Parts: sequence; structure tokens; C-alpha cells
Amino acid sequence: MWNSLGYLLQWRDKWLLAIAMIVLSASNAHADFFYKLVGYECDKKADAVILTYAGTYNEAGKEMRKNKGPRQWDPWKLVVRDNVLYGRESGKRVYRETI
Repeated sequence: MWNSLGYLLQWRDKWLLAIAMIVLSASNAHADFFYKLVGYECDKKADAVILTYAGTYNEAGKEMRKNKGPRQWDPWKLVVRDNVLYGRESGKRVYRETI
């Protein structure tokens, strides 16, 4: 049966079928995005500051960021770029970053 089916489909039909399968299977691909929050908590009894890190993917990450506390931040918002060029590496610009 498979042998006769191969003769029925010409090389052009096989090519079109392969392209259609690739296009249809790739349409469901989604990229994941990882959201992060850093922060701190004060433990007065232990006389300590506790650093926190939380991270999760996609919709849960958006929800986590929306409901962040007053002592939590996106770590990339804490980085300030100087835009001062201080070195070159194979043609790429390297910038000094300060926190």
C-alpha cells in the first residue's frame, strides 16, 4: 500500500506536503520569558536583613511582577548604564555598568 501511495504522489506533491507540515508545526512555537524580582526583608528578632530572589516564567511572571511588594524590584531596573566606552572586543562595544 505504501509503495503504491509513493507512486501516486509526485515529487512536487511530496515537496509541497513537506513544506506545509513544517509551516503548520512551527506555528505553535512560543518563546518563554523569565521574570525576576529581587528584594529584602528585615527580621528584627534575628537582627538580620534577608535578601530574596523570586523568578518564574510567562504569565505567572507577569502576575508576580504586578503584585510585587514595596521592597521588591526588577533587578535590571537597578542597573544604570553609563554609556562610557572603555574597551573593544572584536569590534563590539563594551560599556561599564554601575549599580
